This record gives sequence, C-alpha cells and structure tokens, in this order.
Amino acid sequence: MSAFKDEHGWHLETATDSTILLIFDFAVSLRRGDGLLIRIEEPLVLRTPGCSDVLIDPEGDVNALAPLLRLIRDELTGGLARSDGVLELTFSSGDSITVDSCSAYEAW
Repeated sequence: MSAFKDEHGWHLETATDSTILLIFDFAVSLRRGDGLLIRIEEPLVLRTPGCSDVLIDPEGDVNALAPLLRLIRDELTGGLARSDGVLELTFSSGDSITVDSCSAYEAW
C-alpha cells in the first residue's frame, strides 16, 4: 500500500488482491489483509451501481447495516481522504463509500 497527496487530498493506492473484512460495533471498520484498518464512526453513503444510494448510520439500527455485507471479500481498490475531510472509498465490485466530515471530531 502507498499513499500520495495532491490538490484533492491524500490518495490511497491499493493492491488489487486486498481482501477486506467488516467489523461492526458502534462504528463500521474495514480491515484489509495487509492490516490497514479504516474505522468509520459517522453516517456513510453506500453507492452500488444500478441501485439507489443507501445512507447508513453505524450507531443506528443494527439491521440497517446489512447492505454493507456485500463488501465482505470485496477488494478495496482505492481511497481518497479529501482536503475538506470527506473520505471516499472504492471497491472492485464498483461499490463505493462516502463519509462526510464532522465538525466535532474525526468522522473516520
């Protein structure tokens, strides 16, 4: 894994074989096989090609986390920590996650 910064923010470059696992508590954590852990504590938007966007609150109803299960064994192919605090993650399936910034603390 490597990262580089440009005018948009920090870009996460990933290997195409990066299998992830999901951890649910009062946040959503994504862990890759190489040990990278991304913890999301604020609401996120899951985008799936051909489907409506889904807003998911990690601290909300546990049943509402179910759409994220589709990411198990998916490959995290890229990420961008934008300079405005927004996190964008992309997956080999075409799915993506966006997490807005939080003024009170780090959202991810």
